Amino acid sequence: MRRQRYESELLKGFVRIVLWNGEDIGFYHLSKKDTHVYIHLIQIAADYQNQGIGSRVMQQIEADTMGMNIQEIKLSVLKKNPARQLYERLGYQIEEDRGSKLLMSKQIQVNQRNF
Repeated sequence: MRRQRYESELLKGFVRIVLWNGEDIGFYHLSKKDTHVYIHLIQIAADYQNQGIGSRVMQQIEADTMGMNIQEIKLSVLKKNPARQLYERLGYQIEEDRGSKLLMSKQIQVNQRNF
């Protein structure tokens, strides 16, 4: 049952490779649902973490929403995940407490779409 759901979600979305100085260092998986984008996963190689790359990836995701009629970006994060601080710094707010995880979201403004 889970496998079918995971495969279904993967097919609905798209995956992008994160390149840094010509090297593949990670990836992210997104899907579009109505007027929001859901970030399923962001993975950056350990050697490249804490260098501002995550912030750039998040900015790129927001830029990628241009022309997609997106009003909001959503993601889930473990409460103890250090990336939570990044998301909060970038303007993501807690929408729902799901026990060990938080659903976070950010409204996308028209002026934010003009990078």
